[in-house]
Amino acid sequence: MDKNIKMPRVIEIPEKVKNQAQYVRSLELFKQTFEKMMVAYSQLPFHCGREVIPFKPTEISLETFNAHYEKMTAALSEELKAPWVKMQTQVMTFCKWRDMLLKEFPNAKFDIDESPSIQAEKRVKCNNVDEVCCERAMVDVTEDAKEYFGLMMTVNEALGNLHQYEREHGFKFSDMGKVYEYFMNPVTFFEDYNNNRFVKK
Repeated sequence: MDKNIKMPRVIEIPEKVKNQAQYVRSLELFKQTFEKMMVAYSQLPFHCGREVIPFKPTEISLETFNAHYEKMTAALSEELKAPWVKMQTQVMTFCKWRDMLLKEFPNAKFDIDESPSIQAEKRVKCNNVDEVCCERAMVDVTEDAKEYFGLMMTVNEALGNLHQYEREHGFKFSDMGKVYEYFMNPVTFFEDYNNNRFVKK
């Protein structure tokens, strides 16, 4: 082989890549779940105090609220407990959607706006939506895909060597269509060669 012809370079094949369809589905799932979580968030009984209902979604605990609930309703009649039962249901609903979101997107990170005038439904934003949706959309690179990629790279490397040879000999660059045409009819190649049709004008 000509010493000037480039040898194939080592290509690192990734273990996982993003599946675009899965990414779109993940993004839609995130939006739907986050919206339902925020509707439930806006209905939380924040008047109970931040030690009971913190602003940060990941710090809100049904167990903490239930302990507060037991304390506040211990001496109340069933009738007077009704508002507290409603609040308990609100906290349960929020925790359900929050946990569902974090189950699918465990690395979601939230920014909290603690301004007194901010509406509850606008207080929380996720700052890495694209990142967590990409994480969920990552799929394995299969052996079939590696095999197909290897064949493509073999063709690419061969074409690179061909162009290197053509460059050194002052020939016009061949394209894959023409190469295939010569493969199907070698006589045409040698006729063109003898007629100097490869030489750059």
